[in-house]
Amino acid sequence: PRLAWNPVVGARRVAHSRSQTIDARAPETVEAIRAQLDQQTAALVSVLAYEGLRPAEAYALEWRDVLDDRGKPRKRLRVERALSGEEVSTPKSQRAREPELFKPVARELVELYLARGRPEQATLVFPDSAGGHLRRQNWRRRVWIPALERAGIAYFRSYDLRHTCATLLLYEGRTLNEVAEHLGHSDPGFTARTYAHVMRDASRRRRIPITEAIRRARATASRRPLVDPSRSDPEKRLRRPNEN
Repeated sequence: PRLAWNPVVGARRVAHSRSQTIDARAPETVEAIRAQLDQQTAALVSVLAYEGLRPAEAYALEWRDVLDDRGKPRKRLRVERALSGEEVSTPKSQRAREPELFKPVARELVELYLARGRPEQATLVFPDSAGGHLRRQNWRRRVWIPALERAGIAYFRSYDLRHTCATLLLYEGRTLNEVAEHLGHSDPGFTARTYAHVMRDASRRRRIPITEAIRRARATASRRPLVDPSRSDPEKRLRRPNEN
């Protein structure tokens, strides 16, 4: 039978809070994952981890957002679109942004562009096999999870790679507003709450440019195979939670 009254009327809504501290992967872990991937997918992981794009934003990138009319890398990426389901929409913040394009990532994207035979400017940077947009769940199941397994890394969402970018920017000494703008946060207060522990740690560390952090991780990767440095239990198995 239908209730004659609403039992939740007047109840105070509990504010959402994170159940646990964010876990930013070190560049060495990012490189361990990239080592398991083909050129296009490795470049996609770089954009997620070092440029801080959300997967939906990276899936919608076109070459004109990365390169100028001469095929040279832009100083700043143009993040103007995001994939929402099967539709192209605006980014999560409802506004475009232009995060700095760091040199190691720019170089990698140019190499991908040349390997593809200099595609048209309106072509997707990270297409599926048919030239269309990647499907998030398919990519997660067929590419992301197998790469983590091969690298010996416990499961985490590809979305969480952007925490690496935020952490590296804070360790470089970027201001809170700069980091918020780079990540596309409309409220710097959200950035402060999310990365408060990183900011405290960064204040005690020697500053290192993000490009240098990437360079060092890649130099290490070129000398020896990498696995997740945080994985101490060799018997630990990868879990595949049913999360989006």
